[in-house]
Amino acid sequence: MFQRNYETVFILTPVLSDVQMKDTVDKFVNLLKEVGADVINVENWGLKKMAYTIE
Repeated sequence: MFQRNYETVFILTPVLSDVQMKDTVDKFVNLLKEVGADVINVENWGLKKMAYTIE
């Protein structure tokens, strides 16, 4: 059976500590695994300057 691959990016507030960011990512990864997803890769892109303010 063909398995589809999906990619997601999510943005966290920059006021979170490194530990809080890691905990948030871990919660999201665990949620995906609970529903049967295989998480192949997790990347931390670090802090980035956005082109405009996100509300």
